[in-house]
Amino acid sequence: MPRQTREKITDGAQLEQLLHHWFDLFNKHFYESKGEKLPDVIITFTGTPHAFGHMTSVPVWNNSEGEDKYELNIDAHTLNRAPEKICATLLHEMAHLYNAVHGISDTSNSGFYHNSNYRKTAEDHGLNVERDERYGWSITTLSEEAVSYINTLALKPITFSRKKGSRRHNLIRFVCPLHEKAPYKVIVYMSSDKPVCCGICGSSLVAKPK
Repeated sequence: MPRQTREKITDGAQLEQLLHHWFDLFNKHFYESKGEKLPDVIITFTGTPHAFGHMTSVPVWNNSEGEDKYELNIDAHTLNRAPEKICATLLHEMAHLYNAVHGISDTSNSGFYHNSNYRKTAEDHGLNVERDERYGWSITTLSEEAVSYINTLALKPITFSRKKGSRRHNLIRFVCPLHEKAPYKVIVYMSSDKPVCCGICGSSLVAKPK
């Protein structure tokens, strides 16, 4: 059953719950309905330079039960866009998740260039896709069918976002000692020192100042 959320979002925990709620709805409508249910993810909303979001290509989270999870990020600076814009970003990243789970290579150039594999998955799951000269098939908007479905949800807008130029105050930077460099950099920002393991190698993440 999709997670429930309050109408008014007043803190980060409720915001995370809201984004997970939307993820569940879209997963059920665009993927599970086709027998292609996506795995649950960790949703974050830190800043994403030069993009509205990102999706890790491998699971980078691991809990005490040994479950590995991918990370889906929505850029914190642009959270107060219209709900339909946030939905388009969420569906964009969910297409990357589908490809990652199924071993389909959909990007190159460190994840910036989107190839025809990405285009196919995105168009099959609620998006229109246009080609950018530099970044390939990366320009995505909601399909007519997706717009019709999302209109039935009467989604409430997110009324706050991170200030431009703001920094990660009071957050602790954790890194995997074995994956600090490309191609698989594992860096997590958290407000507590709860133990977290790297989803690639299982090593404990280590607090490390920038």
